[in-house]
Amino acid sequence: MKFKDFGRFLLIILLILVFHVSAQAQFKAMNRLLLFNGSLGLVKSDETGNRFSGYMFSFSYEQIMINTRTVWGVSVGYLNGQDELDTPEKPKVNFQTIPFVFYAKYLFGSNKFRGYVKGGLGIHSSKIEFVRGGVLVNNWDAGFLLGTGVGMYMALDENIFVNLNYDFMWLDHGFYQDGLAHFFNLGLGFHLD
Repeated sequence: MKFKDFGRFLLIILLILVFHVSAQAQFKAMNRLLLFNGSLGLVKSDETGNRFSGYMFSFSYEQIMINTRTVWGVSVGYLNGQDELDTPEKPKVNFQTIPFVFYAKYLFGSNKFRGYVKGGLGIHSSKIEFVRGGVLVNNWDAGFLLGTGVGMYMALDENIFVNLNYDFMWLDHGFYQDGLAHFFNLGLGFHLD
């Protein structure tokens, strides 16, 4: 399956979820959640061809819909990383990305441990810098992103929970080889209601 086909597949799944929830006409929020996540990520540089790691911090707002297992959310983050290899043939690469994502989750499990699968669609702004021939090169790009993931909430008490998940994203621009990024997230969440 090509990546454009994969993106279309994710978009179709997201649209099915939208129509499913809309048909139920249950738009009053049962729970509002705030999440703060820290992540370790893995991407592959298009400049060097090397895999390198980075970190990401994100802030999310979510609503669990009444009488459903559907969650809607929005997230903004900051991703930073660098390629540690620094040779004349392959320069050291630094990258920064700010993703903004709308997503849906489907919950399963008990109130103490809730698993979920999710899909999202968003935009991003990315900056890259590297040294080539002794010259520092900066470039900026923006584009769409598609994402999916699996994870779980673990309740610590009535109002606080831990979020643990894996995210897989496709970023539409030329800085990352194949546009793919993987993230392992650990975060803390709070019920607002």
